[in-house]
Amino acid sequence: ISANSTNQLYGIFQITAYQGLGSGELAAGRLAAAVIEYFKRETVVIKDGFLAQIWKPPYRGPAINDGTWLCIPVTIPYVAFARNPA
Repeated sequence: ISANSTNQLYGIFQITAYQGLGSGELAAGRLAAAVIEYFKRETVVIKDGFLAQIWKPPYRGPAINDGTWLCIPVTIPYVAFARNPA
């Protein structure tokens, strides 16, 4: 272990697809499916020396009706590699 090593961090990134109740579950389901397609397994995002990779397939949760909106959560598991802080 040195000051030049990286830290490996696991986490989840969650995006929620919202549609008005009148749109039905299919519309919100299409949004959720688009998010899942965008963040495919092994997708890599790099910014300012920080690297994150989707290490498991994203998945959607059950639809939630809050009285106004239909919400579908999408969970995206990732692993990140970050340099040690200076």
